Amino acid sequence: MFENAFTNFNEDDDEEDHEQRPTQRPQAPRPDVHVIKVVDGNYDVLHNILFYIYTDRLTLTLDFEDSVPGQGLPKPCDPEFIYEASLKLGLEKLKTRTLDFLQITCSKKNITERLFGWGADEFPELRKVYEGYFTNHWKDIRGSTVHKDAIDDLEADDLRKYTRLLERLSLN
Repeated sequence: MFENAFTNFNEDDDEEDHEQRPTQRPQAPRPDVHVIKVVDGNYDVLHNILFYIYTDRLTLTLDFEDSVPGQGLPKPCDPEFIYEASLKLGLEKLKTRTLDFLQITCSKKNITERLFGWGADEFPELRKVYEGYFTNHWKDIRGSTVHKDAIDDLEADDLRKYTRLLERLSLN
């Protein structure tokens, strides 16, 4: 079930009559029905979710900003957005598939940015995956130029998080 911000308006209605009528409120959803509010306009995520629900197919890529979808496929979007939506909608299989994708695509080039991005802050299970990769590959990560550049770009709060993370994971 989808909910939007528009009221029911018949073009034949007189505008004055319409303004005097109360706006119809949607009924409370049944427990077995998900209400999806598309607020932020991220229709690409919604399209990917619907495509997955109907086809059991998922198009995930790390190069989502420059990807052009194949004919009939939804436009690729940030896999962390798909992960977030799968959590909100209770789509366990989709959440697992997206988390698996994010895990297998961790690399020394993207892990620092991922670990200090919004996804790791918001989702403990995702943070655990990122921290696991970071810990297991620390020797390769710490000397890399990509890691040093990512650390240089961190803001003060994230830099403090980085220091605490190294202490917590005993990586000093």
